[in-house]
Formats: sequence, structure tokens, C-alpha cells
Amino acid sequence: MNTQTITGKEERSAKWDNVKALMIILVVVGHFLFYVVDDSAALQRLYFFIHLFHMPVFVFLSGLFAGRTVDTGHRLAQKVVGFIVLGYLLNFVNISVKLAYGHFDKLRFFYEGGLAWYLFALAFWLLLTWLLRNFNRRALLVFSVIFALFAGYDKSIGTLLTLSRAICFYPFFLLGVLTDRRRLEQLEHGERGTAGKILSALLLILTALLIWRHYGGLAPYLEILKGWHTYFLLEEPAVPLHGLFYRAAWYAAAALAGGAVIWLTPARRSALSAMGSRTLQIYLLHRPVLYLLKYNGWLEWLERIWPAHWHVLYLLSAVVLAVILALPVFEIPIQWFWRTIGEISKEEKPS
Repeated sequence: MNTQTITGKEERSAKWDNVKALMIILVVVGHFLFYVVDDSAALQRLYFFIHLFHMPVFVFLSGLFAGRTVDTGHRLAQKVVGFIVLGYLLNFVNISVKLAYGHFDKLRFFYEGGLAWYLFALAFWLLLTWLLRNFNRRALLVFSVIFALFAGYDKSIGTLLTLSRAICFYPFFLLGVLTDRRRLEQLEHGERGTAGKILSALLLILTALLIWRHYGGLAPYLEILKGWHTYFLLEEPAVPLHGLFYRAAWYAAAALAGGAVIWLTPARRSALSAMGSRTLQIYLLHRPVLYLLKYNGWLEWLERIWPAHWHVLYLLSAVVLAVILALPVFEIPIQWFWRTIGEISKEEKPS
């Protein structure tokens, strides 16, 4: 639970830092899995399970801590400009690394189908929510869900300005803005806390079992979880006409599974807490490092040293990478960047 220090600054909540750490680890693991997902049925099921809730929870957390910005405009220009600049810098670095190893990719200024989508979408969500700050946010949440459900029928919505994902995930951002995190922490520590954890654990186990048992029928709907495209790009037997219901089902499943993960995450400060306070640097740096590992034969080396179970080492290396990138040294350029953007945007620093 958040408390106030004697300096008047609000301390970080170990609970939410722990959740952020778990989600950024899943982000890194998910990107590592992308290159080996077809190697086994177990990896395919793990990939689907992660994508069911990890980005919805991540987006929810972004909204959860965006209240002051979207309510008052505090540091709004700094954040909007900063996230857009970071998005283009990330694309430039990724393309440069790939080009250095003979893999050509285009730098697109208005179409985004890669990792930087989240940074561009976050800038959009912050600005849009601030512009609509005088509207009833509960009504906006309902409208955003309905709009996202029907937006899948518009073939013009896709990677242009990362529009598809910005629309698909915006309800989770708004849900975070609407959530009173202190009230949520109080409920967790109340009499219903233990019962909630038991139910949450059972829910996640049941979800994992259902995905394992029925993956063959669920696999065609993986693109629904990613939110990149319209319903018309779904593979059979996913009928585009029913896309609205598939997306609605995903929203419900993501809310339940994501809520269960949040409820189960411990509120005690731990090694995860420090990582959770530095998720941006992990998000920015892990993909270039992944490219470097991949192009320098990391997968082949792991396969040689443990042929039977090299995938285990591969996924463990994803977790280790996340831990390494959370080190304070990688925070230095990030802090410098925000100070520079703050000076350029002439925003007052928080007290």
C-alpha cells in the first residue's frame, strides 16, 4: 500500500511494482517464444496463455498510474512527446541492429507493427483521455469497448498509426484510470483476501488446463489476442462475422485471468519490486539484445549444449536478460532522456 514519506513524496507500492515486474518478464519471454513457438505443442500453449492477459494487464497498469496526468495534464506534453520519440528511437535501433547482420527492414513513420506500438499507443491514450477528462469515464469505458468490438469490421484499421492495437487495448487503459488502487489493496488485505487468492489460483489453473486441452480449437483466435488486424484476417474456422463475439470473449477472459494474476501477486517488497520500477528500460532494450543473441547463434549454441531440453535454457535466458536489464546502470540514459524532454517541453518537474 502506498504511503507518504516525510518529504511529502509518495512511496512506490511494492504490490504494483511486483505486478509490473511479472508482466515485463512475460513480455520478454513472449518475444523470445516468437522464434521457437512452433517447435513444440507445449510452447504453443504457453505462448497463447501469456498473450491472453499479459498486455491487457500491462496496459491496465499504465492507466492505473496515469490519473494525475489525464486529470490535470501534469507532465502531459513531456510524456506524449517522450513516448513518441522513444518509439522512433526504438525502431531506429532495432532496424540498425538487423541491418548490421544483413537483415533489411524499412523505417516506417506512420505504420507501426512492431514493439514500438505500445509507446505510440500510450502517447495516444494519455492525450485522448486528458482531452475527454470532462466526460463520464464509466460511460467512456462502455463506449470504448463497444467501439473496439465493432472496429474489427473496418478493413482500413490496422498498423496505420498503430490504430488497431490502440483501439483494442484502450478499454484496459481506461479501466486502470477508473480503478482505485488503494481500495483494491485494502480489499486484498481484508477478510476476503485469502478466499480471493484461492479462487484466483483455481481460475488460472483452470484457464491453463482449458488452453492445454482445447488449444487446437483456440489457436485460430490468437490474432484476436494480439489485436493487430481486423476480423477479416482471421484464419479458419474463425468466421469474420463472429469476430465481435471473439473479441468480447477475450476481454472477459483477459479481465478474469489478469485480475487473478494481480490478486495473487504478493504485496511484500522483494527483488521483483526493483525490477518493476524499471520496466521501461527493459522494454526498450530487450529486443535489440534478442536480435544480437539470435544473429550470433545463441539458439544453436543452446541446442548443442542440451539437445533434449534446450528450450528450457532459452526461456530461462529470457528471464535472466530481463533481470540484467533492470540493473540501475541502464536507468541512467532513461533518466537523462526524460530530463531532456522535460526541458524541451518546458514542463515543471514533479514536486
